[in-house]
Amino acid sequence: MLIENEEPSKGIEISQSYFRGNQLSKECFANTCPSGADIFFDFVSSKSSSNSQNSDSILDINDCTFILYKADNDGGSISILIANQEPSKSIEIKRCEIRSSSSNGVANIGGAIYYNFSPISIKDATTNGKVYALHVVDCKFSSNQVSEYGGSIAVNIGKREPLNPIEITRCTFVGGMSGKNGGHIYYLFNPASTTSTQSNEHTLLINDCSFSTTTGQVLSGNGGSIFIMIQNGEPSKSIEINNCTFTDCFVKGNGAAIYYQFSSTSSTNTKTLLEDSNVYALNIVGCTFTSNVANNNGGAV
Repeated sequence: MLIENEEPSKGIEISQSYFRGNQLSKECFANTCPSGADIFFDFVSSKSSSNSQNSDSILDINDCTFILYKADNDGGSISILIANQEPSKSIEIKRCEIRSSSSNGVANIGGAIYYNFSPISIKDATTNGKVYALHVVDCKFSSNQVSEYGGSIAVNIGKREPLNPIEITRCTFVGGMSGKNGGHIYYLFNPASTTSTQSNEHTLLINDCSFSTTTGQVLSGNGGSIFIMIQNGEPSKSIEINNCTFTDCFVKGNGAAIYYQFSSTSSTNTKTLLEDSNVYALNIVGCTFTSNVANNNGGAV
């Protein structure tokens, strides 16, 4: 799917559908490689919709099942690219099941979902109601694998920070692995510039999720369940992990359940962060960590 020129006032919905065994060619053309074996959403619109009342979401994927056989791409099942301007409406993935049925079903980045936010510009328009850059809710991820980053979900924030939050809520992650970092979720924050988000709450929220695997199974190099890297700039709002459970996560490196690394040399939002005492670089609240193992440091975090 390609959205260009002006953003449509109505949304796109994919519901109650079954995807099985769909594949992409491994070949790349003009430095562009295939992405999203089942669904590819490319948002390159340069103008926001002047009428958003007809739909709460620009893209709504709900009550679908994805069974991945083989993937040599980014985003084993779903790939979302925001390449020009941030949509004025939410991107929602709800009540879906995404699983790999083969040990050969290995994507490069984002075994189930790959979200790449790299817009040229950020709109100034204010939206009505709660809008999400990405909202994944009530989904189940099983045995998804990648050769590099994000066994189930990979998020790349490049060029600019989203105005709206990313939330992953009430999801279950079972099994799966990554060849490098982030056995289940990989989040890279690497924008050239940051802006204060419209949300007064958070930049990233992972809430009420459960993460588990077979005891002794290596999930990744670092961050058995969640890997967070702040590489450039600093988020204007908190990164929060609330009320989650982590069980039997095992990594070869550091952070059996959660790995957080701040490597930025430019904390561009220092003034904003100091003025708001409720903003945290990382805030972990009400989580349970059980029987997790790291070969190096951080048996849990």
